[in-house]
Amino acid sequence: MDTQSHGIRIIIADSEAIFRAGMSKIFTQEPDLEVIAQTDSLAHTLTIVAETEADVVLFEAGLSLTPAEAVTEVMRRALPPAKIILVSQRSSEHETVDFLRRGVRGILTRSVSPDLLIRCVRKVCAGETWLDNQGVNWIIDAYRSQAQLGTGKQALRFSEKEMLIISGVTQGL
Repeated sequence: MDTQSHGIRIIIADSEAIFRAGMSKIFTQEPDLEVIAQTDSLAHTLTIVAETEADVVLFEAGLSLTPAEAVTEVMRRALPPAKIILVSQRSSEHETVDFLRRGVRGILTRSVSPDLLIRCVRKVCAGETWLDNQGVNWIIDAYRSQAQLGTGKQALRFSEKEMLIISGVTQGL
C-alpha cells in the first residue's frame, strides 16, 4: 500500500454528527491523514466502502444492533486494502475476540484522546493491531485458556495466524 503519495485515506462511519465532525477536525490537522467520506448509517457505510478506496474505516459499533455481523459485511464489501477500526462505548472479552476474528484491526472507545486516535489510525494502516491494555489482556487470557483446555468444546479456538499474532503481542512486538 502506497500511502506516501496520497496520505492515509479515512472513512468515518458514525451515527453522531458531533463525533464525525470532531474526528474530521482532528485528522485535518495532520498532513498525512485525509477524511475521504463520512457516513451516518450502516446502509450508507456499506455503499461508500464498496465504492471508495480507503485505507482505514473508523466504524462505530452503534451503527448496527448487531455490530459483529455489520463488521463482517463491511469487511466483505470494502475495497482492499481498507482496515477496520471499531469505535465503541466498551466491548466485552467475548466481543473483542469475535471482532478481531472477523477482521477488525483496532478497537477504540469513544473516550480516546486525539493523540491516541491518530496513532491508532497510523499503526493500523501500517498493518498493526491496536487494542487497549484490557483488550490485550483478554486476548492473552483467551490464548492461555485455549492452551489449558485443549480441544474442549467451550474453548476459544484460534487459527494458526491468530496464534502467531498473539505470540507476537505477548512478546511485545
